[in-house]
Amino acid sequence: MNYLIREVVKNLYHQENRLEYLSKCKSKIELSSELITFLKNNNLTLHPHNNGDVWPSCKWTIVQGDYCKGEFRVSYSSLLMVSKLAPLYYLHHEFQVDNKDVQKMSPTLNGFDEQPYTSIQADLESIIKELFNEQGYEQLSYKEMNEVLTGIFFGDDVELFGQQVTVEYALFHDVLEICPD
Repeated sequence: MNYLIREVVKNLYHQENRLEYLSKCKSKIELSSELITFLKNNNLTLHPHNNGDVWPSCKWTIVQGDYCKGEFRVSYSSLLMVSKLAPLYYLHHEFQVDNKDVQKMSPTLNGFDEQPYTSIQADLESIIKELFNEQGYEQLSYKEMNEVLTGIFFGDDVELFGQQVTVEYALFHDVLEICPD
């Protein structure tokens, strides 16, 4: 397990340091002007989620315009999550294709991966890595995000996820349920 994750688990969860947890959740994370310029220059749209709220992370969806050729249409986007509890972030890329199959179960086919699907997504990933690395952040992989942490549990009333807490929930969601709504 990543050292930074261990430190968050120890300092904020095992030692139940709620004041420090809330203090970190109140902090602001701003995307750099270089990244904003890249997005504008490449016609990418930035959609913030939870940005500016008292929350353990900030999350953005970056949408690339649709590609169409004949009846084929594909949409691309990227998801960036940045933790306020530790200098860690997660990035993955998504696609969605219209499903033209007459026996389809769903109107679209979609997926995500840590690997980019387009050259714009590859350039976006390079810029994000460079800018966040300069600020001392480390990137988490999909595998690391889904690692189960020992000694941290959701409340008894949480049934959707079970009681085991993953790195994603510990670093990017309000597991302690103390952030204001």
